[in-house]
Amino acid sequence: MARFDAVVIGAGPAGYLAALRLAQLGRSVAVVERERVGGECLNWGCIPSKALIEVADLVHRAKRLSQLGIEVEVRRISMPELIKWKDSIVAKLVRGIETLFDHYGVTLIRGEGRVKAGRKVEVLSGNGRSEVEAGSVLLAVGSVPVTIPQIPFDGRRVIGFREALSLEEVPSRLLVVGGGAIGLEMAFAFRKLGSEVTVVELMDRVLPAMDPAVSRAVQRSLERLGVRTLLRSTVSSSEPRGDSVSVRIATPNGELTEDFDRVLVAVGKRAPELPVEGSIGLELDQRGFVRVDEAMRTNVEWIWAAGDVTGPPFLAHRAYRQGLVAAESIAGRVTTWAPKSYPVAVFTDPEAASVGMTEEEASRSGRRFRSFVFPLAALGRAHTVGDAEGFVKVLLEEGTDELLGVHVVGPHASELISEASLAMENLMTPDDFLRGVRPHPTFSEALAEAVELALGRPLHVALRKGSS
Repeated sequence: MARFDAVVIGAGPAGYLAALRLAQLGRSVAVVERERVGGECLNWGCIPSKALIEVADLVHRAKRLSQLGIEVEVRRISMPELIKWKDSIVAKLVRGIETLFDHYGVTLIRGEGRVKAGRKVEVLSGNGRSEVEAGSVLLAVGSVPVTIPQIPFDGRRVIGFREALSLEEVPSRLLVVGGGAIGLEMAFAFRKLGSEVTVVELMDRVLPAMDPAVSRAVQRSLERLGVRTLLRSTVSSSEPRGDSVSVRIATPNGELTEDFDRVLVAVGKRAPELPVEGSIGLELDQRGFVRVDEAMRTNVEWIWAAGDVTGPPFLAHRAYRQGLVAAESIAGRVTTWAPKSYPVAVFTDPEAASVGMTEEEASRSGRRFRSFVFPLAALGRAHTVGDAEGFVKVLLEEGTDELLGVHVVGPHASELISEASLAMENLMTPDDFLRGVRPHPTFSEALAEAVELALGRPLHVALRKGSS
């Protein structure tokens, strides 16, 4: 029986990075993966969705070029060719990870891993059953999509995000159930590619976990693009009809029934069925996620966990960091991770990104704060790209001027939020933040402008009378 210092179950963001770091630290490592290296993020989520979004944005921008005196015609959209291009990107990145495994001596075992007592991992594959010994085990098995009983998944008409990213044709009528990040990213993309899109959201606004100002801005953009949003609404029943689905939707104004070619269900994730023998006694929370400490240790001394399996927020960059912390902990290094907050980026149009508290969260915490909004309409760079409708919003605590939250809507928001995250994680004061010089003309200047505004000394917007 082969023995490894560490066995990682799952080769997604948390798992593959942990394996590479363990190998760098001189440990013998095996990774057990039943599907593709790179996990959900690389193969069916983050990367392929952004490829699709990029193409949809190109199509949309081409149609808007007439405003600049340039006539361009989009004559056809070949989804098979687009999917082939998207798949080639994914395949290239998967090969890159596998090459790194070979370079660092990480052993990749294809199959389904299960943790057994006695520090053993059983692997089931097409070649039968085998076992390996593990000095330590890292669980990085991700999460699974939530399904809705009222609209059963069939993989053809009722689909998840995996299937949405491999459609062979643009659906004429698309229903998106869920107004969170995944649902809205797909709503924007398919609307730009030509679909008539309806979004159903249970809450009273889209992106309900983000700051209300962010939600309102994205909602306005959905309306301008022609996406219908049904808020405070739910799917009450559905019935397949040939190549379409008849869906009954309960709204505040009564029920309506409509047919859709495809229904994308994107209402969240839940804990997976854990590949761990019950006799091991792994401690879980009330929702079935694995409990870990700041070093990613579980209550079982030889088992660690990282990524979605430890619970929300379900973010690839959170999984990356947790995987690295787990690897260093397994290798005997004293390392912990307890971030103040996680940056969140949503690739809608405009992009939306946040780090830290929303106004609602700050109010619930009892902290006194002030909020300041710098509009991109006052930023030269925004006008040069023809997109000046967004903003940067900062929350400062009364008395201390501590940055409590930063929220960005507009081009490159997903990139800009990193600077705000770094500032907050390092407890920078507003004056600390402004010591850095941003190049001109760039969108990064909007962050500094927002902080200047919060300090009462804005450079490119006028203070209202009576403000200080």
